[in-house]
Amino acid sequence: MPDYGFNTQLTPNIPQTNISDMINLARGVQGYQQSQQMNPLELQAKQQDSLLDAVNRKRDRESRERLAAIKLAEDMAKNPAGLSVVNQIVDPGMIQRLEANEDPLPNNEE
Repeated sequence: MPDYGFNTQLTPNIPQTNISDMINLARGVQGYQQSQQMNPLELQAKQQDSLLDAVNRKRDRESRERLAAIKLAEDMAKNPAGLSVVNQIVDPGMIQRLEANEDPLPNNEE
């Protein structure tokens, strides 16, 4: 006859935790929480950096667009018949913006 060995121990086997383990766990949790909190000065610096990054990305995009338009105008100007088209494509203000100084970066100092 087969032996069916059933486990009749119905209480879970919970490992015992001593006080030093609990203190170490609490210190670890506290250190993690403190590392997640941000210093107000760091937060302000990160916000300023992200603003400057956004301004620089916008200026880079505008510069690439203007340079592409000028390059197209130069290529078209090689053909004498293309001069009339160049004047329609290239806005005279675009040349002035290329030569002018850009606006200063935004300054959040108060």
